[in-house]
Amino acid sequence: MKKVCLIGVSAFASVHYHQLVREAQAGRLILAGAAVINQDEEKDKCDKLRSLGCRLFNDYRAMLESLKGTADLCVIPTGIAWHERMTCAALDAGMNVLLEKPAAGTVQEVDAMIAAEKRNRRFVAIAYQNMYMRQALMMKDTILIGQLGRIHMIKSMCLWPRDKEYFTRNGWCGHLKAADRWVLDSPAQNANAHEINLMCFLAGTTRTTSATVASVTAELAHANPIDSADTVGLRVRTAEGVPILYLATHASESNVDPRIIVRGEKGTMTWHYFRSLTVCTSDGETAVLPVDGGDFLRDNMLKAVLDRIDDPAVFVCTLEHARSQVLVVNAAHQSCRVSTVPKDRIRVTGEGDREYHCIPRIDNLMTDAFGRERLLGETGVEWARPGTCIDVTGAWRFDGPAT
Repeated sequence: MKKVCLIGVSAFASVHYHQLVREAQAGRLILAGAAVINQDEEKDKCDKLRSLGCRLFNDYRAMLESLKGTADLCVIPTGIAWHERMTCAALDAGMNVLLEKPAAGTVQEVDAMIAAEKRNRRFVAIAYQNMYMRQALMMKDTILIGQLGRIHMIKSMCLWPRDKEYFTRNGWCGHLKAADRWVLDSPAQNANAHEINLMCFLAGTTRTTSATVASVTAELAHANPIDSADTVGLRVRTAEGVPILYLATHASESNVDPRIIVRGEKGTMTWHYFRSLTVCTSDGETAVLPVDGGDFLRDNMLKAVLDRIDDPAVFVCTLEHARSQVLVVNAAHQSCRVSTVPKDRIRVTGEGDREYHCIPRIDNLMTDAFGRERLLGETGVEWARPGTCIDVTGAWRFDGPAT
């Protein structure tokens, strides 16, 4: 039975805590250790962990040192700024890692983790849950067998309004930097990073690889009082010749769940967030399939990661996959600085933690741009100005946002 340890049990880490506790109670894994820096605040969770025979530590480094060479997997659902240092430490302690998305704040941090993987002959799996749905490889196969013909565009849009409580829930949300590291938080780096990662995967030329990002042009803006972006537009060019378009905002008037559309010369394929997968071909055939969602995805992800420990052939979302998303976000922040939406274009509703900053008509503006496959600034939205095209081929690294 695999021995697992966990860093953190609060905030989003509680999702992993509850899953691991459930699996331990079912006898499917052993919870060997947990690093909890706020044990007084999380007394009930700590008591539950102790009842399962789990050792508690006040510091993740002490836990890794104590369990070095004995634990199979370390689960790391912490803030972005801590991903690289915690992951490398766990790998050096002889553990494999399940790391929350995004992989890191910068591509050089991802590369450091990849080097640590190779040095220790261990692996890191990234918790991009959409990559663990059964339909992910089904979508890839549909593209690779040529059912859609040559791919002209892969695009995604999401309108997810977020309130003040969302942006103040931790020390890094909405920020460019935290804990002396770049985090570059935005829809593209957090809530909707899943879609960028999945689109890059779908654009790859083999069943298990992602596309090579060649260049990025971005629009970054905020309506909320944050220093990073809450509204993002991206045009990505890949070395494989498949263009990618991404539009997302947390300043919308309504909620529109993510969807990804793959447009080819012989048809289209549409993935609609945990609802359906629709394939329409030019010969008139249409297939509508259900898609995985909810707890199934996280359960399937954990099973795949545990199985991967014994079988290198098991498919997981790797650092190489996740690096594409980090590279896109890094290049976006060098393409342009984050601009502030003019006050007369913002409407504030609600109060206290339920205060929303929204951009009137942004829903229609994004829907129009998505249909025309353009960035907002290219459709005449005057406050949205596309930045420069950033070439990320070769040994490119992130040296800080555009000024």
